Amino acid sequence: KGAKKRKMEVKAKRGDDDIHVIVFPFAIQGHINPMLQFSRRLVSRGVRVTLATTSPFATKFTPLDSNPITVETISDGTTEVARVKNTDIYITRFNEVAPHSLTELIEKKLKLKDRVKCLIYDSTIPWGLDIARKFGIYGVPFFTHSCLVSLVFHQVYHGVLTAPIEEETKVCVDGMPVIEAR
Repeated sequence: KGAKKRKMEVKAKRGDDDIHVIVFPFAIQGHINPMLQFSRRLVSRGVRVTLATTSPFATKFTPLDSNPITVETISDGTTEVARVKNTDIYITRFNEVAPHSLTELIEKKLKLKDRVKCLIYDSTIPWGLDIARKFGIYGVPFFTHSCLVSLVFHQVYHGVLTAPIEEETKVCVDGMPVIEAR
């Protein structure tokens, strides 16, 4: 009852109909849970969330009445066995098949007059933005790594740090403690 009332209050403040987003994590360790936690936060704010994931991971999600995240399965073009045996082949196949499968999911939602407004995709999947643009919806990369990692990437990009970092090097980034490379 409380969650339903809160959802109605959020809609009233927003002055909009239903906001629906599709969240698409890269199905590897360290990427799913942060995006799932973020999805739960969105749901608590009255946003409707569809989690698009590959078949082996879809069976692990059980939506609860108190946290209604819809789970939709998309193809990654591989089997569980192929995924485990060769990561390079899996990633190549994933990048060939998953964009088409995700596109089909969004097309299906839009044909059902389901007003998807945004695709929130794992930052390791750069083609997510291309798919969002194709449908004229917002595309938002979700970074699962820590702020410190983003800061180091920024320093490398601007030439302040060089990569790869030599072993036993101390890295100084403004506002952070000294980091030792090992």
